[in-house]
Amino acid sequence: MLALAAIVVTACQSVAPSPSAAGATQGPGATATPGVPVGTPVEGGILRVARSGDVLTWDPPKMDENDSLWASVAIFSTLLRASADGKSLEPYAAASFTTSPDYKQYTFKLDPAAAFCDGSPITSADVAFSWDRAMKSDAVSWMFPEGLTMETPDAQTFVVDLTSPNVAMSWWSTLWGMEIVSKAYAESHTDEDMAARPLGSGPFCLKEFKRGSEITLERNQHFWLKDDGGRPLPYVDEVQWLIVPDANSRTLKLQSGEIDIAEDIPFNQVETLKTAPGIVVGTSALLGEATIWLNQRTPFKDPKVRQAANYAVDKQSLIDIVLQGFGQPAYSFLYLGKYTNEEYGFRYDLDKAKQLMSESSAPNGFDADLLVMSGDTTQEQAAVVLKDQLAKIGINITITPLETGTFSDRWFKSDFDMLYKLSTLDIYDSSENLNIDINDAGFTGWKDEDLWAFAQAAAAEPDETKRAQLFDELQKRYMEAPPQLPLFHPENAWAHSSRVQGYAYLNTGLRPFLKTWLTP
Repeated sequence: MLALAAIVVTACQSVAPSPSAAGATQGPGATATPGVPVGTPVEGGILRVARSGDVLTWDPPKMDENDSLWASVAIFSTLLRASADGKSLEPYAAASFTTSPDYKQYTFKLDPAAAFCDGSPITSADVAFSWDRAMKSDAVSWMFPEGLTMETPDAQTFVVDLTSPNVAMSWWSTLWGMEIVSKAYAESHTDEDMAARPLGSGPFCLKEFKRGSEITLERNQHFWLKDDGGRPLPYVDEVQWLIVPDANSRTLKLQSGEIDIAEDIPFNQVETLKTAPGIVVGTSALLGEATIWLNQRTPFKDPKVRQAANYAVDKQSLIDIVLQGFGQPAYSFLYLGKYTNEEYGFRYDLDKAKQLMSESSAPNGFDADLLVMSGDTTQEQAAVVLKDQLAKIGINITITPLETGTFSDRWFKSDFDMLYKLSTLDIYDSSENLNIDINDAGFTGWKDEDLWAFAQAAAAEPDETKRAQLFDELQKRYMEAPPQLPLFHPENAWAHSSRVQGYAYLNTGLRPFLKTWLTP
């Protein structure tokens, strides 16, 4: 499958990440702002963090959900990495790269200091082995253009050859499916070891993994990147990730001092936490979108039913009630990416929704089960509001909360009527999620081969003006009767102790601890 981005970079420059910290505020006595360190970084210490979801696997080619991939960036490196806003590239395992004039060949020069957690060097053979494993995986093979071949002329040179031009291979090299694993380790260990006890290639190493309760990371003593002052990264000795699905429990643990950072705090607690002593609260735009996937084995197979459901959703009410205003309505399926145009989406019109239902194959309505992740306050509250809104056109929802593993399993098996999903972009370009939205269509069973071919052509178009036009037409066609109900673009919301400095919660949803440190 071919998936391309449009931004062209022919040489990588070292640019310090600029973590997003829009709307950051401090409680009384707080002395820090998220992403903006105060003073000289202090090395050492244990960082305690509460996250909402568990890691299902640590093996990059097997990852197909956010909770795992958002964790994997802490222990694995890629050739390059995206900046905080996803709009530029930075060196990582590769110190630089070049492209051929026809964009059919990319040459990456690895940093000779790059090393795995056991001290062994990261070589081009490791990169080729990692990519080859990923290309054979059902979960992430979509990241690799068809016909891709690799060369390893020496230990520090990795060459990618393509059968057709790809203006964005460098961008796709930052994604989790291309994370670098050790060839020697993988060949001498089982798949179970790769999933639960991997050898890292990033800033941290996996020290302990207690499924469902705690993840402990320790600093990679062989990590090669340094800060602008020449100090080794990362700063902290250890990260203790507690798995706390309930959002309210995460904020209580922060307020009691049990943890240093609470990820994904409830929007209805943002204002309260802003007044809490010693706590810093941050919000920022997320390159993502909350949507409801509609299975085609139900009455949602009828385009008029899908259109009616879309017209019946009052997105602004959802934002006001569920997000407390921290978000914006979603009228496209492109996650606020580079080419997002929300002109073609459905605006709330209950009368039109009722009319379409009366003309549909289900004029008397029907029952449907809506799957959400248990403990996710936003999902559960949104489901309650949607239940009320869709009942007005005869769609009677039963809300079913499921833990992460069961939820994902049922989604991938298409075992649902309706399913709440928050999807994000890991790079700024809108092409990244075309596969899941159109080709796989959220595992709903919806198919449109002509539209998928059009989407591939839009992604592959090298001319920027033409590419933008194609993406615009793609959105117009897709949004006529999509297999989903786009709801809103939520913001990121987090809180941490004022002791925490340099914490980065990126617009892409990633939360690296590379430059995070603790004041004494």
